[in-house]
Amino acid sequence: MNAKPERFQSARDRLSRLKLCVRDIMSVPVYSLCRDDSLGKAEQLMQDKGVRHIPIVDREGLLVGLLSHRDVLRYSLSELSEVSQLDRNILIGDIPVGELMQPEVQAVTPDTTLRTAAVLMAEKKYGCLPVTENGKLVGIVTEGDFLSFFTDS
Repeated sequence: MNAKPERFQSARDRLSRLKLCVRDIMSVPVYSLCRDDSLGKAEQLMQDKGVRHIPIVDREGLLVGLLSHRDVLRYSLSELSEVSQLDRNILIGDIPVGELMQPEVQAVTPDTTLRTAAVLMAEKKYGCLPVTENGKLVGIVTEGDFLSFFTDS
């Protein structure tokens, strides 16, 4: 079931020869938060900017974690499901994203090839990869970035 159709081989070969890199499709600027920012701020950012992933950085801009829409939903369904909407709104202002974020984050550099990034995302089932240079967050590449690139939209 994991076998790739032969008809895609020439497309994969052409993509490898192009030497396109993550920098060619990554989203910049990237919207990020700090560990101490609230869950409420994260939810608002996701809603306002239409993003599903928020890299978490320290004061120097170094990547320390990742918060996904799925992390927010999981927490909301498990921890906040029994509280009223009013209480929920109060609580999410007090919950730091550092408590919800995934601290172990796979990142790539701007010079990572698109093929390498795509394979990593597919194999690990990642929806995004933060892009760093010397540990500092410089962008993010998402499934949507790949789709936009290949559909020219």
